[in-house]
Amino acid sequence: MPHAIRVPPRPGEPAYEAFERLAARLGDADGDRLARSLGIDRKALRHGVGVDRVGELLGLEARSLTDATFVREARGMRLGGFVVPFRGWAPSKRVCIPCLVQDSNGDDDAATLWKYRRTWWDLRAVDRCERHGCALLDACPGCGSPLAWRDRPPRLCSSCGHDLLAASGASAPDAGWEAYLVGRLGFGPARPAAILDAMPLTDALSCVLAVGETLSPRSASRSSPQVDRARATLGFGLVGDGGRALRAGLLGLEPPSPHLDGRRLRRLLDPLLGWLEAHPGDATGPIRDALLSHVRSAWVVSRELPLLGETLAPVVQEHRLALGRRLGLDPTILDRLLRHAGLAAAGERECSAEEFARLRDAVEASVSVPEARRILDLDTRTLSALAGMDILPRVPWAEGEATRGRFVRSALERLAASLRYDVPTVGRRTADHMTFDDASRALRRGSRHHDRARAIRHLLSDRIRPCARLDRGQGPTTLLFDRRTIEVLQDADMQPPDL
Repeated sequence: MPHAIRVPPRPGEPAYEAFERLAARLGDADGDRLARSLGIDRKALRHGVGVDRVGELLGLEARSLTDATFVREARGMRLGGFVVPFRGWAPSKRVCIPCLVQDSNGDDDAATLWKYRRTWWDLRAVDRCERHGCALLDACPGCGSPLAWRDRPPRLCSSCGHDLLAASGASAPDAGWEAYLVGRLGFGPARPAAILDAMPLTDALSCVLAVGETLSPRSASRSSPQVDRARATLGFGLVGDGGRALRAGLLGLEPPSPHLDGRRLRRLLDPLLGWLEAHPGDATGPIRDALLSHVRSAWVVSRELPLLGETLAPVVQEHRLALGRRLGLDPTILDRLLRHAGLAAAGERECSAEEFARLRDAVEASVSVPEARRILDLDTRTLSALAGMDILPRVPWAEGEATRGRFVRSALERLAASLRYDVPTVGRRTADHMTFDDASRALRRGSRHHDRARAIRHLLSDRIRPCARLDRGQGPTTLLFDRRTIEVLQDADMQPPDL
């Protein structure tokens, strides 16, 4: 039987919001008492279960509520023909304060009947109002208290009196993504976007997220609604104009080397590449064409590479190969050196004597990893740990490389000289001695390579000094230390700091 107090449905209002609006009208602020008395599972209702029961309670046809209510199914949450993955839908308490103020149309008690939350405010890719462009809020920015707006004017925080309308912020110029999404859901005016309009809305959402994630700086956070919204906004801006902005955006993808193989290509272009492979067809043609065009024009394919149904053939560059052989550099490091020296075009033609001299001087001022290992008698990972501590700097055009990286020669020679100590040479250690590795583990327990690097830093700062050296070489790993001295330093490190 319909309830005596009627709550007319509002555009874009889900069933669970209509129920909570009725509960607030009856004086039940959180809706728990009404739900218990009527036998309604509020959690199930949020997932689209029991909508017909709420429709009967409100004296409405169930269809008038299901059109705006996400319903749980195997693949995600469905709203009409739109399916969003479970991670893309997060029912929350976020609201647009200007929308609620306009809904109220006054501060009297009857206004409680009209304020309501929109169903699209529960999408993770939405955190701004499509009408006002302001941020959606779920707590007061002033005191952090949850917003209590159902039974009181929504403009002011009920706890501290903070002006929530001002706290929502000014209208943002980039709320076009939200306006497009609401239009596609059928709750607002349509906003044309040629590429996305040719796809189902589910594919359009996954498309803008894939484009945005590929072309945005890599983020450690992969589950934040703010990150999802930023990616969706970026992706919509790049594909919403037909793909012209996407071509410009792809230019910002700068690989460590323009030479690409399948592994590097996928690391640079995923998840967009994976999305295109999963969505073949004419609708994705402009995006696929922009990606293929960029790969052909901006990067070098070292061997035949299948990509999105086409085979990219390598372009032979004899001048670049000859220059790499003369300098003793592999193609990746050579390309980075040419770009660093401002001589990228030199790889496409015969290199002049002056240009070659500049490149040769740069190479001779650096040391390769095998040569650095021989000079310092240290393994590659310890060298990398020293580089991470700025003890052994890499040359700018080889940063980010491990086994193919190169170090500044002058810095390496100074480090090698600093680690040569005039101490007695012994054939074997005694009980009073600690080896370099034992001392490094005693002073700071961590990975073996970082312990070694920290011990070298202690040597350079004179915090520790060797007392002897094993007759097995000249590297720091042959140094011996007084056991008692190391143990005293270890005990000092374990003491809590003075308060």
